[in-house]
Amino acid sequence: IKENLSKTKIVGYLHSYPSLPTHVIKNENSPHKLIINSMDQKFTLQKYLGWNLQDIEYKPSLRFLKNKKNSVMSGNIYLPYKINSVSKISFNLQILFTYLNKNITKFKIKNHRNSLKSKKNLLLINKIKQMKNQFKKVQTIKNASIFIGATGAIVEALERNIDVYHISEDPVFDFYNKLFWPNIKSKLIGKNIFKYSLKNKRKTILFGNNTKHASSYFKK
Repeated sequence: IKENLSKTKIVGYLHSYPSLPTHVIKNENSPHKLIINSMDQKFTLQKYLGWNLQDIEYKPSLRFLKNKKNSVMSGNIYLPYKINSVSKISFNLQILFTYLNKNITKFKIKNHRNSLKSKKNLLLINKIKQMKNQFKKVQTIKNASIFIGATGAIVEALERNIDVYHISEDPVFDFYNKLFWPNIKSKLIGKNIFKYSLKNKRKTILFGNNTKHASSYFKK
């Protein structure tokens, strides 16, 4: 389009929140303008990824809406699309469950929708079910969820006031480093096990209203 329709303005919409956003490094194939929903992303785009302020537009999200109940994201163990090592994740889950020292039997296991038949995911699910039965403490952990591996859902959960625990498989790529996410604070619980919290609300995602119409983004 840039080569053959030089007068056409290309606008991109960054709707996901990966921990290491190298896929949006500014280059000759990038859109002319990029719409974002995160002040943290705005910071990273300008400081590290080559974007100018005039090429970035900050708007409420079309994907993540205010009317979603925060409680929906609480009390879950979220599995990733791809698992490298079931044994290492199981080991770190055992450490995290011991650290929490709470009843986690009611935690629901949320498999990734694209990995419902993955042998590794199914094996991990069975291992988690076995481990959960070992932690039948009196006090139940509330308003918290556990995330495994690479997932942008961590950012949404934080903005929805959920206590987030993260088991990282590769911290270089899936850990939410303050270098790129200055509004996210992290606490090291064990090797590759983290707890996240926010410094300020509405900085990692600006939730949208009930509209899902992309045309509202292009009204001048």
